[in-house]
Amino acid sequence: MQNKTVAFIFIIFVFFLPSISVLAGDDVYHKIIDDFMARVKKGESTEAIDFLYSGNPWISNKSDSIINLKNKFKNLTELVGQYNSHECLHEKVVAGRFAYVFYFVAYDRQPLKFIFEFYKPKNDWMIYSFAFNGELEDDIEKSALGEMFKQNTK
Repeated sequence: MQNKTVAFIFIIFVFFLPSISVLAGDDVYHKIIDDFMARVKKGESTEAIDFLYSGNPWISNKSDSIINLKNKFKNLTELVGQYNSHECLHEKVVAGRFAYVFYFVAYDRQPLKFIFEFYKPKNDWMIYSFAFNGELEDDIEKSALGEMFKQNTK
């Protein structure tokens, strides 16, 4: 009886543990977003951008596009007020190697859209692109209509 129990545990360990660890590793980009948003919440905009791009060896923090992004992000609170909250509205993973993640981010004056794109060329996820803007209406409408159509087809 004891041998069967040991064999059963061994089978679970050998066959299922690797698949669990693979699944856990595939959402590493969520941890990156969480850490980024924690910095945003603290008002550390420049540090948030530096952190986000620190895992991508192909992008220099000194490049003109990153400097421009940092400046726009740094001045964000002057335009829209303080950060209040965030929520993931849409996520799409393509071929297990590219993730598009769209967040609704609430500020005092208005909500913003944060778009994170991650790429996994080998084993590790890295930021591919980050953008933000105030153009949420179309996305929210598409999401609402999609939900409405799902409800009407039931």
